[in-house]
Amino acid sequence: MDKRFGLKIKFSRAFSPAAWAALFFFFAAICLPLTALAADGEAGFFSKLDGKVDIQRAGSVAPAAVKTGDKVFIGDIIRTKAGSKAELTFKDNTIVKLAPETRIKVDEYLFNADGGRKKGSLYLFRGKVRGVVSNFKKNVIPVSMGESTFDIKTPTAIAGVRGTDLFVFYLKGSTGVVFRDGYGFVYNPNAPDKVVDMRAGQATFVTDPASPPLPPKRALNIEFIRHTADTEIDGNKSEDGSVGYEGTESSPLEITASGDSDEGESSEGDDNGNGSIARYASAVSDDFGGEAVYEDSPEIPVSESNPDLLGEAGSPRLTILSAPARANSSSSASFSISSNEPASLTYSLDNSAATGFSDSAELPFYGLSEGTHTLTVTATDSEGNVSITSYSWFYGTRGYTLDGIADSGVASGALALNTSRSAGGWYLDLSGSLDNSAPDAAWKLYSGGTGYDSTGASDGIWLLKTDGTSSDGELSGTSNFTYLSTTYLGTGTGTFSGSYDLGSNRWDGTAYDSGTYTETPLTFASSISGEDVTGLLGGTSSIWSSTGSNPAAFKLIADYSSETSDVWATGGFYSYNFNDDSYTAYDGGAYYAFAGGDEYNSALEGGLYGIYIDPSGNAGIIKGSLSGESYSSIDGLEMDGTLFPIQVAADADVSQSASGLYQSIKTYTAASISSATISGTLGSGTISALPGAWLYTSSLLDGQNWGVWYSFGQGSYSGSTSDTWSLSYYDDGYDDGMLIAGNETTGSTWSSNTLSGSTLGYGASYKSGTTWITAGKTFGTYDPSTYAWEAIQMGAWIDTDKYIAMTQTSTGQAALQSLNIPYVEVGRATLSGTDGNLSVTMTDTAFFAFSSGASAKLWATDSVSGTYASTPSTGTAVSVTGGGISGTFTVQQWSSGNWLSAVSGSGTYSGTGTMNGSSVQMTGAAAGTYSSGAFSGTGAGTAR
Repeated sequence: MDKRFGLKIKFSRAFSPAAWAALFFFFAAICLPLTALAADGEAGFFSKLDGKVDIQRAGSVAPAAVKTGDKVFIGDIIRTKAGSKAELTFKDNTIVKLAPETRIKVDEYLFNADGGRKKGSLYLFRGKVRGVVSNFKKNVIPVSMGESTFDIKTPTAIAGVRGTDLFVFYLKGSTGVVFRDGYGFVYNPNAPDKVVDMRAGQATFVTDPASPPLPPKRALNIEFIRHTADTEIDGNKSEDGSVGYEGTESSPLEITASGDSDEGESSEGDDNGNGSIARYASAVSDDFGGEAVYEDSPEIPVSESNPDLLGEAGSPRLTILSAPARANSSSSASFSISSNEPASLTYSLDNSAATGFSDSAELPFYGLSEGTHTLTVTATDSEGNVSITSYSWFYGTRGYTLDGIADSGVASGALALNTSRSAGGWYLDLSGSLDNSAPDAAWKLYSGGTGYDSTGASDGIWLLKTDGTSSDGELSGTSNFTYLSTTYLGTGTGTFSGSYDLGSNRWDGTAYDSGTYTETPLTFASSISGEDVTGLLGGTSSIWSSTGSNPAAFKLIADYSSETSDVWATGGFYSYNFNDDSYTAYDGGAYYAFAGGDEYNSALEGGLYGIYIDPSGNAGIIKGSLSGESYSSIDGLEMDGTLFPIQVAADADVSQSASGLYQSIKTYTAASISSATISGTLGSGTISALPGAWLYTSSLLDGQNWGVWYSFGQGSYSGSTSDTWSLSYYDDGYDDGMLIAGNETTGSTWSSNTLSGSTLGYGASYKSGTTWITAGKTFGTYDPSTYAWEAIQMGAWIDTDKYIAMTQTSTGQAALQSLNIPYVEVGRATLSGTDGNLSVTMTDTAFFAFSSGASAKLWATDSVSGTYASTPSTGTAVSVTGGGISGTFTVQQWSSGNWLSAVSGSGTYSGTGTMNGSSVQMTGAAAGTYSSGAFSGTGAGTAR
């Protein structure tokens, strides 16, 4: 039996001799049209034609053109082409007028012996009709709406009238009915208890399969004008010769047209088929005694002559009314499918044999296997037109929920993976606000947030980046999804679809992928928690087998907010095994590190330094770099980086195991509180720093004499900028004068608001009686409007004794080279002197460069010694000379068995090595211990 969704217009008996009209709507309802025939099946004839109109007889294989006077029979399918119209007159004098690009079928037409209509039924596939229904033999019209004598159906609703004149149109899945005259009522068979009374001059719509009709609203004069024009053949005029439908005293109409149209006039539709829009007027009384109508009623198109809306659709249009989530953890799934016209429907799951089904039936599936599944639905209409739609989703037993924010909005969704995590799917529902304007034709969308496992525990952090386009309220694009969990890194590329509405100033969309998402297990992971950056860091290759030429890659995704500074830092973070709650990497070994850098125009760059113990017990420095992008609209960032280990100590020299590294880290922080000596050059200008603006932090593994450090600084500059710049920094005021630190930075970038360079430096501590050298990187930004700059410096430090020893072996030299520390000795001198009380000798002060013949960059000695007759006072300066260099040894601290001194000098070096004859300047410090009139220690500093 032929089943159809449909709009059905029913004519039933009135309470009085006047004709009644009843209008019923329903979405996806199934109608069983009758095919009872009159004696010869003739129902009427073509009374008027304008343009190209054809007809397909029941049982024929092709349509044929018609002419005025041709008969109409039961089962005929009538079609008006573009710019064409038709008028049908039935034997009971009912007239049906067809707008251009309309398609109807005469399902049924029965007559009584006296010629009056017993039963009539038309099916409106698409387009618009006007029905001027005959009241012939009023006494035969039934008294109940269940005994209607005339039906018009559309793919989405059923309607009926008790009157003589109405318009019915179907477009974009919605049905509308406008009463020109008469009375009626409307209901959705899916909600039969919610009946809406209708009167002349009113309109109603059904926009949802399960909802009742919208409350009736007062139709506008402009609607009747356009509906009449769309269906009338002779000059677009009504029977009385007037254009449109004028309001009367008993049926007042108010017109509010969109755009700048004057009252009673319509603005033309655009080239995309968007006709002018009519709004109902503000609340007025209903002269028929019903409810008042209100403003802000739904907008309705008053011109449906657009080919896209009413044109020959050809193939049926399939709609998936319900489906499983694109990614879920259920082994069952259920679908509901509808077609916009009567069609034969079949489905196939994962390329199985096609199976027929009814459009009213649910399609349930059970016992699905993990992985991607695809449902393919095929619809074939009575003309042989075929339409195919498909839906893919992923089922995996590992399920995660996603929650977060999107640009100007919110986001939520789910992630599913199979047992082995080798395949998965994800989806995200997103929505947000607009800024009172349509999205750009090409746009980007960022969203991110937190993922939760099946227990509800926080498991990871996700980021979605979408590139899309917008047009006529529609959004589409391609999305890249990244999920960094505590144990895995997952990525997938999917699609984005959505819409926007300037009326509500909102947008919404869905991004999803149903199969290509994959995860790779992490070999190391860290939680990042700091003032600027909070998130996760993880990599999928082993740190311990990586090298400088083949480093291990990692990803950092985090919440990020930089409101007061354009430099960022993570603070200290450490390896963590989330499977067994140990402070190690997943493949053994452990590390403690920090990262930092600069940001400008959302671009991030920086470095990473850390301390490690590998699975074999060897220890050293982790060095890395990273770059990425910040997303201010969601307070997030994503960076990709690489790192590799540089061994500094062998297993035999390390007392801790990897699992004990975190507990064995010692950290020391000191602030600069006195005036520093600062000088710098920048092109033709100068650089200066703010005194007291430097914060110095260092970390080491307990028992080791090497580690990592970082510091923050800021200042000002003058003159023109240049990528060639330098900055010398020296401060003996750290920690109330207990620490001396300084460095020389050789710049490589000072342009486009960012600065960078390489840094070599030194330090000396009174408290520990030791000295060290430092090497690292500088990242920062500058503001050309205020001539201010700020920077973060970071790197590795090595005790002077250790440093000198490393310069004497090939493995040590290789490690120093990887750390960008000079390791080639280019000169050596002994400097000595006395002031009569304090005698000083700096034996074998060696100068180091990056290569033989290059300029010296560092100096160091592991033998500073001397004598004193009485305790030297702070500020005591002893002149020391040797190898053509004249210098000064200035006491800063001398008490409690420890001493600290500043060292400086300059001259033309004369002695051994490739730097012989070179001019050199020395800046640095010395520290050590004293007892019984003698002292000893080490010294180190920069040379230039």
